[in-house]
Amino acid sequence: MKKNSSITVLNKINYTNKKDGVDYKSSLSIINILKVSTITFSNGGDNIGVYAPLFASLSISQLFLTSTTFLVMVGIWCVISYILVINKIIGYKLQEYGHIILPFVLIIIGIGVITSWGSIFF
Repeated sequence: MKKNSSITVLNKINYTNKKDGVDYKSSLSIINILKVSTITFSNGGDNIGVYAPLFASLSISQLFLTSTTFLVMVGIWCVISYILVINKIIGYKLQEYGHIILPFVLIIIGIGVITSWGSIFF
């Protein structure tokens, strides 16, 4: 690795856009990257506590199958989300009312998970 490579990376991250004669600082600054990284790491603590024992108990083939299934399902969810957002009717409604609808959707999913495991009987 070159001696000045870290400076080059920092220069690429902290670039300035010149648009319409005005300098706009890039949102890709080190501070913003550290903020997002810190929040992501702190929010994932409960996931580490749940999934570390699970992954530790799996064999290599089970770990590969679990990881592959997870990645495929994330890809499917991303494609479905993209299709919904680019839809002219549904996409507009999701952008306008999504912040109101999302908590109810998550509550319904949570109730479905709890009842499917038999924790609550209706």
